[in-house]
Amino acid sequence: MSKTTWWVIGVIVVVGIIVIIWSRVKGGAGPTVEQPPPTTAIEETEPTKPALSTLSFSVEGLTTEDAKSKVEEAVKGVAGVTNVASNLATNTLTVEYDPAVVSDVEALKADIKKAIEGAGFKVATETPAEPTPPGS
Repeated sequence: MSKTTWWVIGVIVVVGIIVIIWSRVKGGAGPTVEQPPPTTAIEETEPTKPALSTLSFSVEGLTTEDAKSKVEEAVKGVAGVTNVASNLATNTLTVEYDPAVVSDVEALKADIKKAIEGAGFKVATETPAEPTPPGS
């Protein structure tokens, strides 16, 4: 190759290097990605949950997972009941309800006892715990 050819190749390489450096300095390195416009953050608040009250029942025979399932399913069907949990170690059934929905707690207790008995279990002779006041 002649000196002129090497000179042209050298100029092209130098110009290419200058173009690459210039594009990086100006922020043009790599493909450009269009950024979405900034959005205004909207603060979403979670709806407030109602304060629930709790009743506890001692249930005879509440000693197995099968018994637990039967009793819990039966009591979940009682109007006004929002949550049911059992403790096999203490044979205790805990029932949560919304006092804003349940106007007669004694009727609710009676309905829960009927549901427990309908599932084939017996509520122990002691009285269920007094309702927990909302917010406690």
